[in-house]
Amino acid sequence: MGWREMVMLAAALAGVYLVIALLALARMRRRPPRARNVEPTAPDNSGPAFKPQPPGQVWDHPFLTPVRLPDEPPPVPTGVPVREEVASPFAATLAATELEAELRQLRAEVEQLRQELAEVKQARRVSPLYADAAALAHRGFDARGVAEECGISVAEAELVLAMSKDEKNFDSEVGDGADGRKHDVAG
Repeated sequence: MGWREMVMLAAALAGVYLVIALLALARMRRRPPRARNVEPTAPDNSGPAFKPQPPGQVWDHPFLTPVRLPDEPPPVPTGVPVREEVASPFAATLAATELEAELRQLRAEVEQLRQELAEVKQARRVSPLYADAAALAHRGFDARGVAEECGISVAEAELVLAMSKDEKNFDSEVGDGADGRKHDVAG
């Protein structure tokens, strides 16, 4: 599809959009206008037209809460009293069971995260060019077998084997400091 066809398609879509928009505007014009202020036909006798002001309160603004007058004592809070729950043996057992289940779930998640971290460390050690060679080395292939399977030299295969077996070098890294790479001396 060339650029001319793309321009024609865009123009056609714009035309269709314009027609739809004009039809929507025409439909809005045909609707009768809504009555803005409608007076009630029958009076509502459900109560007084206004609420009397509570005694002892002054309203500063209709949108604000009432203000207590200074000569009036503070109101007594009428909230729901807080009950101290007495733990029954069943409730204690249920809570302990829930905590144990949550603990098991968290331990499983931690184990999964440890496995993912080990996989990330493993992938960090291997160059993407030698990923297949490293996988074969972990399966137990020797240098010649890895070299034949991956089409690399025997020296490269031996290097990959050495890197895949030497986990201490990478697992004991602490981090980079001002003096360069630091290693954990205890490991």
